Amino acid sequence: MKTKYLFIALAFAALVGCNKNETEEKPVEAKAGNYVGTFTAEASTGTLIEDGIRVNFTPDEGGNTCTLILYQARFSPRMLVQVDVTIPSVNMVCGTDKITLSCDNVVPLALGGEFTNYTVKDFQGEIKGGNFSFSTKFGSTPTTYSGTLEQLSE
Repeated sequence: MKTKYLFIALAFAALVGCNKNETEEKPVEAKAGNYVGTFTAEASTGTLIEDGIRVNFTPDEGGNTCTLILYQARFSPRMLVQVDVTIPSVNMVCGTDKITLSCDNVVPLALGGEFTNYTVKDFQGEIKGGNFSFSTKFGSTPTTYSGTLEQLSE
């Protein structure tokens, strides 16, 4: 008889132990935004470091890719013009604490067309807590970016 009560007590303890009181962690929500930060290009003609470079992050509808736009970018100290560069179809994974971005061999868009000489290679980036950073090669030029979410004035 005591064995029967022991089994009932163990079954009850197992049921109570399986009841989760923890809140289930949800993935970070991908929201469009502008980031402002430092863009660095390691060109063969020297290193270019520019502050105040804006990057727009826009997640695509499916939630698996995004589009990035770098505003007024240059890739060399000798490059006289600044161009807006769009990187389409960047892979996006929303984790519980950050958004991870990646792509390889993506042709960016600039000056009204494809910018094939600056094909994006080995793009690795992340958005975490209002900070956005990435490293990649535009053509043969290694580049990095580190910025923070731009606060909109109300």
